[in-house]
Amino acid sequence: MRLGRFLVIAGLLLLIWGIVGWFLGGDAGDDFYTDAMSNIFYLALGTIVTWSGITWNPEVRRPWTKIFGIILGVIAILGWALSGGDAPNLGITNMETTDNSINSALSLAFLWAGFYGKKDDVYLEPPGTTMNI
Repeated sequence: MRLGRFLVIAGLLLLIWGIVGWFLGGDAGDDFYTDAMSNIFYLALGTIVTWSGITWNPEVRRPWTKIFGIILGVIAILGWALSGGDAPNLGITNMETTDNSINSALSLAFLWAGFYGKKDDVYLEPPGTTMNI
């Protein structure tokens, strides 16, 4: 899978997780508890990642994919280290097992794609357009 396509798919999944988080409800400490800051983070990251897969220069995508992986990895490590504490255990948000698992998996996926994914040599064209860049 080309890097641009990976970024679009990963970004859409992040957006979906950010939207679903608003409807999960629950209390701090529940496995699927998400708070507003987590949802906003996933929505913002999903928007940036999707946008990067569609519009960014192919040469810029690879280093930023690695940076996204590092950011998610740091959040995952902090989440695993602090998840037993009182809410909010990460300062402004609360990290639960589900958040930590998702962040860990996404970090590995982004780092793998950044280091070993197929090189993009073209921009992804949005449906119904004729971009000649």
